Amino acid sequence: IYAYQQENIGIIGEGLIEGNGKQWSKDWRKQQKPDKKRLRQMGNDVIPDEERVFANGFLDLDGDGEDDGYGDGKTHYLRPSLILFYDCDNILLEGFTAQHSPFWTIHLPFCQNVTARQLNIYGEVLNDDGIDPDSSVDVLIEDCYIETHDDAIAIKAGRDQDAWERGPSRNIIIRNCVLNSGVNAFAVGSEMSGGVEEVFIEDCQLKAGQHALNFKTNLDRGGAVQNIFIRRIQADSLEKALFIFRMDYHGYRGNQYPTRFNDFYVNDLQCNYVGGNALQIVGVEEQPIERIWLKDIQVEEAGQPARIEQARDIVYENIQINEQKWTYDSSAE
Repeated sequence: IYAYQQENIGIIGEGLIEGNGKQWSKDWRKQQKPDKKRLRQMGNDVIPDEERVFANGFLDLDGDGEDDGYGDGKTHYLRPSLILFYDCDNILLEGFTAQHSPFWTIHLPFCQNVTARQLNIYGEVLNDDGIDPDSSVDVLIEDCYIETHDDAIAIKAGRDQDAWERGPSRNIIIRNCVLNSGVNAFAVGSEMSGGVEEVFIEDCQLKAGQHALNFKTNLDRGGAVQNIFIRRIQADSLEKALFIFRMDYHGYRGNQYPTRFNDFYVNDLQCNYVGGNALQIVGVEEQPIERIWLKDIQVEEAGQPARIEQARDIVYENIQINEQKWTYDSSAE
């Protein structure tokens, strides 16, 4: 389901959108590497979007009915999203079930004024993210149940050079959702080079996965993630971490454009079990993670309390991990 530069779009009411993507997603993944490499090189070279022609397509910008030379007439294997609205305004997604997408289930690049409410989303393959706002503004996601193999909700903002001159994802509210992921319940990135700011997450249940809240990037990305507000989160069982920043996400190509993370406000997180570090805040020397405020966090059982490196201005109050009060030696900053 696709729309480009449209407005006043609604998918509303009970019903099932079935992607049937499990098997052919696996088949296409085996053949996608040349197309993935080509597309990422186009992003690196900042090729105009309309010239990135795949899927037996052609481009006719001058209206003469002839290909302008950007398509190659060959079969390609870039997996599509189940629902993709590109550069659209005034979107309402409400009340339906979407499942078994071959790639990201609901992808919203460059959209404005979006409401996603009372959705049920199910996935079963790698890269089956539930809802991905991407360089989008004024987004509300509420009262949804999302159960995916990959990220349940991931806020994105483009990849590397391709996004540095584009707008950020901004003014996003996520509330009253139940998220059950094989990887990350909630994520920012790893494609976030245009920036992510003014995000509010509250009153959500995070059932299972590797991480509850993952802010992920690598040194190719650049950009900034800032002014993130999180409160009243209940997590159950996590394999690796409750709350994690990482600068070493896979796919790194050798550049040196560290992302800036600053101004995070986290209040009232409760978690039953974490296999690794309850808190992991790890920056890099040239770009430390800055100004993280943590209050009223309780982790019943964790493999390790915390790992904090290349970070500064960590302010905390009332953090309990493994039934002990956690303290941080700020002199190590």
